[in-house]
Amino acid sequence: MPDENLPILPASCFMPPIVHSLAPGPDLWRKLAQLLIARTAATGSSLASALVMVPTFAHIGLLRAALGAELGESFIPPQIRTLDSWLEQQPPDPQASLPASSTERLMALYASLREIGWLKKLFATRRNTDLLPLAQTLLGIADELTGALLPSALAQPEDVEDRWQAALAQLSPRAAALLSDEAQLVWQLWQGERDERDPGLARYRTLQRTAGAAAFPLFWCSPWDPDPMETAFLEQWSLHQPVERIQLDWSAAALPAAFVTSWPELLEGAAGMTVPAAPPPGIVLHEAKSMEDEAQMAAQTIVDWIAAGRQRIAIIPQDRVVARRLRALLERAQVSVADETGWKLSTT
Repeated sequence: MPDENLPILPASCFMPPIVHSLAPGPDLWRKLAQLLIARTAATGSSLASALVMVPTFAHIGLLRAALGAELGESFIPPQIRTLDSWLEQQPPDPQASLPASSTERLMALYASLREIGWLKKLFATRRNTDLLPLAQTLLGIADELTGALLPSALAQPEDVEDRWQAALAQLSPRAAALLSDEAQLVWQLWQGERDERDPGLARYRTLQRTAGAAAFPLFWCSPWDPDPMETAFLEQWSLHQPVERIQLDWSAAALPAAFVTSWPELLEGAAGMTVPAAPPPGIVLHEAKSMEDEAQMAAQTIVDWIAAGRQRIAIIPQDRVVARRLRALLERAQVSVADETGWKLSTT
């Protein structure tokens, strides 16, 4: 059912945010700082009066440093926040219910699943406690559905139901037969989870309430497209103040030719392109004939760098076997490797 506390505005009321694309690279933050300065000047507002949202706290310092490099030491920076930190600073809605904690949601769902007899048979569980991992998985799926469908579900619930059925219709008859019970369970769970204490619904309401009180221009900086909740937030903000989105340009024309030819499936406009794969400045490519060749070349390069006086070197292997062999070769050369990130980095 649509939320009566949230205004549903026609699409014609929205002023789409202006979108700027910047090529990724070492000068990204300098270009971003220059763009913010130019855009605030062009709109007749001051830099200090703007709100800039960045993905993580680490980006706040990088952007401030870039602005300082452009404007000098004496300037008033804009408000630079992450979305979550911005929401945490907003006063709570006195009429809203307190969102349920993750533990409370998990235990409530677990108690409900225990009452469904056919689940034990379907998932081959022997004890009630075997349903606890299932409850965790179902909550994760419900939260994903909330992030993807909540704005549409509040505005046009019938259309969301149609989208769900259309998605299931894409499955083969055999897969649909196997997943019919599970799909129905997930859908019913998500419908039931959207009560007054659902954290996803509470977040959406806070986003809409905050955007409805917008009093200054917003610059939204992100390497990826906003999700449906964030899109609704930006649209609501744009009804009251200008919104400008700054994103990364992943088109083939904006990146070095070596990256375009290496990962054409990930880049816009790279399919079928034949460009020379000359490495960009500062990057050396070695065509390894085997994993052993790759490890030996990397080890020799690192030894040469150390001999040349370099002391801070990062190693990012793409394969665990290469990582182990490279470490062994370096230890033979009496070069210690500090594996401070476990295997996460080496198997990215």
